[in-house]
Amino acid sequence: MSKRNFKIFTPKVLLFVLVLLIAAGSSTVFVYYLVRAHRRTMRFQEALTQLEAGNVLFAKRLLNICINEDPNNELAFVKMAELLTKEGRWNNAAQLWRRAAVLNPLKAEYRQAEIDALLRGRLYNNLLSTLEQEAKDTKLSPQQNTYLAYANYKLDRVLIAEEIFLNISDRETLLSPMARLLEVVLNIKKNSDAVRLRQLVELAESEDPVVAFEALEHLARQFTLDKQPEQAENALTRARDLNPECGTPILGQFYFFNNNFDAAIPIFQEILDNSTNPTIALMLGEALATQNRLNEIRKLSEKYRVGNKTILQLGTYLDALYAFGRQDFATLSDNIKRIKGVYKTPVALLMSLHAAVYERDVNGIREVVDSIRVTEGADALLEQAQNIVMPLIKASFDGQNFVAAANLADLFQNPNKPDLFLTQVSLTGNFDQGLLRRRDIEAALQAFPDDPVVLHIAAELAMQNRQFGEALTHIERNLRNGNATDSIRLQYILALHNNGQTDRAISQYQELLKDNHDDRAMVYNYFAFCVSNNRKNELQALLADTRQRPEAEQRYLAPYIEAELALLNNDIAGMVAILKKAISEQELGTDKREDVELIYRVAYLLALVDEILPAIELYERIADVYPMPIMVQLNLAELYAGAGEYEKALELAQAAWQSNGSLQATQECLGLRLVETRHYARAVQLLGLPVDSKKATPRALDAWRIAMEALIKDAFVAKKYLDCLNLGRQLLRHFSDNQVALDHVAQCRAALGDAAP
Repeated sequence: MSKRNFKIFTPKVLLFVLVLLIAAGSSTVFVYYLVRAHRRTMRFQEALTQLEAGNVLFAKRLLNICINEDPNNELAFVKMAELLTKEGRWNNAAQLWRRAAVLNPLKAEYRQAEIDALLRGRLYNNLLSTLEQEAKDTKLSPQQNTYLAYANYKLDRVLIAEEIFLNISDRETLLSPMARLLEVVLNIKKNSDAVRLRQLVELAESEDPVVAFEALEHLARQFTLDKQPEQAENALTRARDLNPECGTPILGQFYFFNNNFDAAIPIFQEILDNSTNPTIALMLGEALATQNRLNEIRKLSEKYRVGNKTILQLGTYLDALYAFGRQDFATLSDNIKRIKGVYKTPVALLMSLHAAVYERDVNGIREVVDSIRVTEGADALLEQAQNIVMPLIKASFDGQNFVAAANLADLFQNPNKPDLFLTQVSLTGNFDQGLLRRRDIEAALQAFPDDPVVLHIAAELAMQNRQFGEALTHIERNLRNGNATDSIRLQYILALHNNGQTDRAISQYQELLKDNHDDRAMVYNYFAFCVSNNRKNELQALLADTRQRPEAEQRYLAPYIEAELALLNNDIAGMVAILKKAISEQELGTDKREDVELIYRVAYLLALVDEILPAIELYERIADVYPMPIMVQLNLAELYAGAGEYEKALELAQAAWQSNGSLQATQECLGLRLVETRHYARAVQLLGLPVDSKKATPRALDAWRIAMEALIKDAFVAKKYLDCLNLGRQLLRHFSDNQVALDHVAQCRAALGDAAP
């Protein structure tokens, strides 16, 4: 084969082939775009043909395709905008006119058509933006300034609207329907309401459809305020006929807010046939809920499963409505949590309240009630809210959860219309928390001067404030009213005693015992009262009565009465013997309050005479059940220390201090234990509090001295002369003649020399 055969594919040949391929490709692309452009032109021409033939629906489909395929087809946008304008679909028409104006800014009629559509569609935010932008490019016409003023007015920028209107000087414009409407709504001439109403009636007949519609809407609002719903409905019906796109939702909302759900529901359904308007869907859902049309709510919610956040939240809210209708509070609560308080309609608030009550969420209930207070029609809603929450208040109160009950009751307290039950709950819970104020009890007494609960709590608060005379006044009023319950009589006894009338208190107690002869707790309380007041004669009478009781269970208190009498007679040995025999022969249980208190008393008496081991055993038995465990811990710490078990004593003292370290008793007890176990530094820190405040007991003060002396010696041995000097001076402030401090201060000064402070 010759070499010439291989020279066919020379660079020139290859370049030529490449050029041919490019040309062919370009031709193909050119033909493609030419064909596509031809198809678009033909489709647009077909749309125009269909329009002329009256096939509007088909024409609109073709125009939509044209717009989607070619967003720069000015005529397609104009034709579609004209169709939508004719149909009264102002929102969509305005968007199309805007695009047409962008494509051809020289066509001023496009911008004017957009403004007209925005006016008819009541799209005032967009209208304001459009006119303000227009004002940057060209000076607005006087008529456009009226539109600008009205847009500002509708957006609550009244002062700006007035300023724009007052700057319009063109006489013809001032006589226009829009200018006359502005004059009325801004009340430029300060006319009376009656005159303005007549003017609106006249404007409602205007040939300008925008002004007529707005006048009718203003009339409807005024008729609503004047409680003339029929006239308001008539005005809104006329407005809907003038402008269905804007008037239909307003009429539906009028029916909705006037509870005419039969009329509102079909209107809302008609609107939603062609849209997914969340606001309308929300009202439709609530309207359906009032008629328990649950299947329709569920069907409606299915339209809001996919979409943006607003759509999804609405779907969840509709699910909540459905769950509420079925009384499925678990699902309701779950859905309410998911929408996170987005909706603040009365129905939404009440559903949220039901969910919070179901969860027993006091803070959640408070948040909802606070939202209700700032909602229109708050009084009626609060009444409904109270009815919803009331069962939970009662359940909490009956369950002795007074704090939660009071927190809820306080949400609904109305000083102008006090409620007895809520007042009782509030007083009880707030007294229990230590939050009850004197003015609260005074207000309650003024509203309910003879209520037994109010009088009882008033007396408790007075005694808490050591106003025993006032307490007696409240209690005696309660008793005069026939409220002689055991709790009130016991309160009376305590008040008499605290008021220095112990004899009367004893007499009242004896009367109470006659009515509660077999009440074990009551008998013990009387015994404890006599013991605390050293009433020897009453104890002897009680002992005689107790010994005569027919059943052994009723005689259990006899040896303990004997022991107290022995103590009063200073017969310590006899008291100890009686107590030891009593606790060995009959072990007291710990399931009754009176038995626990009796064990505590016996342990205390035994500890008082250094019967340490029996006292420890008794204290240990009630350590977990005594109402004030810190007292048991302190007493046990002292007893274990007395028995030489210092580490055990330290452990108990530490537990007591951790429970309430602000008590001087716990500070001193732990300080003493620390000294016993030679933890001097911490002992000084704890005991220094009562020592520096000059409230320390002699025993604690001496323990502090011992700890300070030990620290002084340790500092001196460690050659920390400055620390030793400071400690010595601190000790001398409380013990001026302490030899350890004096000696070491002198030695430290000598060691420090000129450096001594």
